[in-house]
Amino acid sequence: MLENFKISNKEIDKINTINQQDKKFRVKNLELFNRTGFPTKKAEDWKFSDFKEILAKNFDKIDVNNVFPDEKNFRLIKDFDHNFILLINGRLVKSDFKFEDKSKIKISNYDEKNFSEKKSDNPLLYLNNALSNSGFLLEVEKNYKLEKVLVIYNLFSEGLKNKILNNSEENKKQIVFMGDSITEGWSNFYPELFRRNNFINRGISGQTTPQMLIRFKPDVVDLSPLAVVINGGTNDIAGNTGPSTIKMIADNIFSMAEIGLKNNITVFLSSVLPVYEYTWNLSIENPSKIILKLNEKINGYAKNNNIAYIDYYSSMVDDKGGLKKEFSDDGVHPNKDGYNIMSKIVSSAIDTLNRMWSICVIQFLKFGRF
Repeated sequence: MLENFKISNKEIDKINTINQQDKKFRVKNLELFNRTGFPTKKAEDWKFSDFKEILAKNFDKIDVNNVFPDEKNFRLIKDFDHNFILLINGRLVKSDFKFEDKSKIKISNYDEKNFSEKKSDNPLLYLNNALSNSGFLLEVEKNYKLEKVLVIYNLFSEGLKNKILNNSEENKKQIVFMGDSITEGWSNFYPELFRRNNFINRGISGQTTPQMLIRFKPDVVDLSPLAVVINGGTNDIAGNTGPSTIKMIADNIFSMAEIGLKNNITVFLSSVLPVYEYTWNLSIENPSKIILKLNEKINGYAKNNNIAYIDYYSSMVDDKGGLKKEFSDDGVHPNKDGYNIMSKIVSSAIDTLNRMWSICVIQFLKFGRF
């Protein structure tokens, strides 16, 4: 769990040029961080941030001191009077406040001042205080209003940028799983599927399809994946964000599919898992019938548009239209056994696609065209 993630004081010892007073301050802040750990998506302010994926990246192989991009390639926004701060790989390189009263503004390197003593419920502030060895501090006199807008240019060398943005050539071959708690649950109950295949999890508990549609571009398109597996709709039926019709839900799912296809992303549409009743909203009548009709609509759209349809439903439904007891502990979310059978179904669909890609490549090499 991220809440239990601990960082040793040995990391502070690796920082050069710190005195005993500074070290005490850093140790204190590291203790504050270790009490809470990294934020999780359960917190409202961090619900779109997955620190599990960030921590899985191997940043320590990159020496940011020796991979600075050429500053000659830096260009200001043309025909735009503005103040600016230039950062390269997180370090202050240049600043210009020529339009301002400079007596009202002070910018200094982070190591020229004491670290912030400000109390906060943000554990990343404590982590920053404990381990940072560079940065900058911008101070503006109270009630002073800038004459011109401030633009912060934040440049990264390619190696570091690719690590941060998850944007390497290898990652462009990844498959994103987009959805709600059913998708998020892969990370808790069946993480080996994602580790083994380098899949990306973009499931957020409780979300409905309009919320998924809003974040489809940053969470899927901007990653340039090879394919996306879309699974959503059950929370719409449960009324998590108000009443929804089958058409409303389907239209949101189809919109995500169309956005994916227009961005050259192969789309997989998944069936909604069977549910007999939603324990948190018992007022929903006959959800099993609604789910059956929605799945028919999704499957029909997939067939008409040559999109792969992943049918979890047929293998997991019981005689009442709900999830089989062996696959769920609450009747809505899969357990370990549920994700086990789902992994076989989705892996089979993806393997079929991989074989098709291989055939296309071989055909291209042989004939020079598809």
